[in-house]
Amino acid sequence: MRDSKSAGFPAGLVLLVLGPWLWLGSTGCAGLRVADQLDRRLQNEEFNAGLEDIEKAKSQYAGPNSLLYYFDKGSLEQRAALYTASNADLEEGEKLIENLQVASVSESVASFLVNDTTLSYSGEDFEQVMVNVLKTINYLCLGDLNGAQIEARKVNTRLLALSDKYGQEAVYKEDAFARYLSAFAYEAAGEYNDAYLDYKSAYRDFQWYAKHFDIEVPPLISADLLRLSHWLGFDDEYESWQHEFGTDGVEPGRRPQKQSEVLLVVFDGLMPRKQTRFVEAPVLDPDHRGYMLKVAFPVIKPRNPALQAVRVQAEDGSTADGYVVEPLQEIAIANLNQRIGLITVKAIARAVAKYTAAVQLRRATRTQDQGLNLLVDVASNIYTFATEQADTRCWRSLPNRFGLIRLPLSPGVHQLNVQLEAFGGGFLPNRTLTVELKKGEKKVLPLYVAQ
Repeated sequence: MRDSKSAGFPAGLVLLVLGPWLWLGSTGCAGLRVADQLDRRLQNEEFNAGLEDIEKAKSQYAGPNSLLYYFDKGSLEQRAALYTASNADLEEGEKLIENLQVASVSESVASFLVNDTTLSYSGEDFEQVMVNVLKTINYLCLGDLNGAQIEARKVNTRLLALSDKYGQEAVYKEDAFARYLSAFAYEAAGEYNDAYLDYKSAYRDFQWYAKHFDIEVPPLISADLLRLSHWLGFDDEYESWQHEFGTDGVEPGRRPQKQSEVLLVVFDGLMPRKQTRFVEAPVLDPDHRGYMLKVAFPVIKPRNPALQAVRVQAEDGSTADGYVVEPLQEIAIANLNQRIGLITVKAIARAVAKYTAAVQLRRATRTQDQGLNLLVDVASNIYTFATEQADTRCWRSLPNRFGLIRLPLSPGVHQLNVQLEAFGGGFLPNRTLTVELKKGEKKVLPLYVAQ
C-alpha cells in the first residue's frame, strides 16, 4: 500500500517532472565543441576551412550561443582578408548585443533553476568593445579612414558606459589600443589636431596599462606626441614632451609633412578558454543541518602568447620592433575577477535552491516502495549535479594580445621581412609581407601568429 503523501507521485510522474529540467540542464551546458577545432585552424592559418567548420557547427551556435556565431565568423573572415564580410557579421553581433542588454524574465528564471548557460550570451565587457576594435582594423585595412573613425568613436561610447557602470572600481574603462588606432586614422586623413588629442589619450591609457597589466609604454607613442606637438606649433607641450622623453630629432618647421608608412597590427597567440572550478560551500539544509554544497564558477587559466619579440626589416635596412599594446588575456582575467563575487553569490544561492527543492521532492515522494524512493533520490541528485555548471562561454578566436609595429617607408612597392621570436625561446619561420605605398600614404597590415 502506498503512503498517502505519495499518491500523486508515481514513478512516471517523477520522471515527467524532472525530465525537462534534466534535458534543459544538459543542453544548456553543452558548450561549443567546435571551439577546439577552430583553435587548430587558427594555429595552422586555415582560415577558410575554419569558416566552413563554423557553418557545419551552426547548430552549436543556436539559441543562447547565437552571439558567439558572429564573434567567431567575424574573426575568421577578418583573418581570411574578407574585411567587408567580417564587418557585416560583426555588425550583426553588435546589434544582437544591444538586444541582449536586458535579459528576459523567462531566461532569468531558467538560469536560476538551471545555470547561467541558459541565458543568451551577451559577451564580456571587453568582448563587446572588441567588436568595434576589430571593425576599426577592418576599415583601416580597407583604407576607409572615415569608417575607422566612426568605429573608434563607438569604442569611446562603450567605454564611457563601463565607467558609468562600475565607477572607480572599473578595471577596464579605457582602451589604449583603440585610442591609438583612432589617432592613426586621423593622422592618415590629415586631421592632425584630432590625431594629437587621441595620441595624448592613448599615452595616458598606456600608462594605466603599464600600472595594472605590467606592460611597457610603447616607445612609438612618444615619437608621435613629439612629432605632432612640434608640427602643430604647440611649443609649451612640445617642450614638455621633450623634457619627458628626451630629444626627438624632429626636423625644423611646423608644417606636417605626410610621410608614407605602414602600421602592422600583430594578432599574437590565442585567448585562453574559461574553465569550471568547483568549490564547496557550507550551508544549512531545510532541517537546519549543516552540509557542504558543491558550487561551480568560471576561471581563466592563462595561456602563453605566441611571440616573445617581432621585428620588421625593409630592403633599405631600416627596421622597427613590435610592442604589446593590448594585453587582452590580462584584461579578460581582470574583467572576470571584477564580476566573480556576484557570480559566486548567485551560484551559491542557485545551488542551495536546487538542493532545497530536491530535499522537498524527496520528502513529498516518500513511500514504502524502496525502488521508487531510490528512483526519486537518484533523479533529484542527477538533476542537481548535472545542472551545476559554470558559464565558460567566451570569444576564443580573439588573439591573446595585440602588438603594433610602425615603419616609415618611401613611396613604392616594398617587401618586408618579418622576424619572429617564439615565446619561450627559438624562432618561427620568417614572414614576407608586400606593401605598395603612394607618397604620404599610411597603410595598415595585419599579421597573424597563433602558434
